[in-house]
Amino acid sequence: MHVNKNTHVIKALWNRILRQPMTKDDAKQIVKTITYLCGRPGMYVKDISLEGVAAYLDGFMAGISDISSDDEMLTYSWKLWIGKKFGIWHSGWSWNRSLLHTSGSSDEALSLLPDLFEKFLEDYTNIGFKGIEDAHQEHFKIYEEKYGYVNVGPEQTFTKNP
Repeated sequence: MHVNKNTHVIKALWNRILRQPMTKDDAKQIVKTITYLCGRPGMYVKDISLEGVAAYLDGFMAGISDISSDDEMLTYSWKLWIGKKFGIWHSGWSWNRSLLHTSGSSDEALSLLPDLFEKFLEDYTNIGFKGIEDAHQEHFKIYEEKYGYVNVGPEQTFTKNP
C-alpha cells in the first residue's frame, strides 16, 4: 500500500477544516515537513535560499490560517514570536530577514529554522495566538520604555532591505 508522504500535513489541514485546534501531533508533523524542506530545499522551491523557503512557508502557514475557524493567524504569530526571540521590532523587517541577520547566513538560518519552528509551534499549541500576542506586547512595552519608540532594528546589518 502506498502512503502519501504528505498525509500528516493533509491531516493537520483537515483538522483545521473541521474546526479542531492544532494538536501536538499535527505540530510535530508540520515540523517534520519543515525539517525536510530545510534539509533539501531544492525539492520544494526553485530559489534554494532562506528567502525561497520563507515564501513557501508563508504560503503554507497562510493556507492553514485561512481555513481556521477563529482569528488566529499562524503567520502573524510566527512573526511576533521571532521578533520577541531576536529583539527586532522594526516594521520593515520580515521574520526571515531577522533570522538571516541573527544567524549570519542563509545556510545557517535554514539549519536553525526547524528547531525554531518547533519551539514556536510548541508555544502556539500551548498558549495560542493570544498568549503569543500577550508575550509580544509585554516585550514591546519593555522596548518602548528602553528606547522611547518601538521600531527597533539592528543599527548595522548585511541583509538587504526588502
